[in-house]
Amino acid sequence: MTTSHGKSHGCRIAFAFKREAGAQTSYSRDVAPVLQKHCVQCHREGGIGPWNMDGYGHVKNYSKMMQEVLLTGQMPPWHADPAHGRWANERSLTAAETQRLLSWISEGAQRGDDPEPLPPLPDWPLGKPDFIIALPKPEEIPANGVLDYPTCGSTCR
Repeated sequence: MTTSHGKSHGCRIAFAFKREAGAQTSYSRDVAPVLQKHCVQCHREGGIGPWNMDGYGHVKNYSKMMQEVLLTGQMPPWHADPAHGRWANERSLTAAETQRLLSWISEGAQRGDDPEPLPPLPDWPLGKPDFIIALPKPEEIPANGVLDYPTCGSTCR
């Protein structure tokens, strides 16, 4: 019996992108702009990403996980078919951007001497709203038992 397909075994593919001869991938010049463009909107305090890309320290600590999710296609999550148009909010990486990140990680994810290039995101990315509604204090709900049905009292009309 023959198998038409199977899992391939081999070595990790080494990625390289074009840069000056002998120059290492720069965190501030090569990596941070890609993260700023594609990742930081979700990977920030209060965002949907599970960890914050708020500076070199966090990015370096998660660099091996970044390598894994980039190589397996889990990140960035973009499932729209490019054959059916371009999207204004597209977060997918180009092959060159992916190679840039993977090269930096494989070179040891070095910081370099440049200042931190990831600026903090504004509290209101779309601009401060005209009006903010304060929500009422949350109610305590017991784990078991019966709750009385709330009535309006004199405030209902």
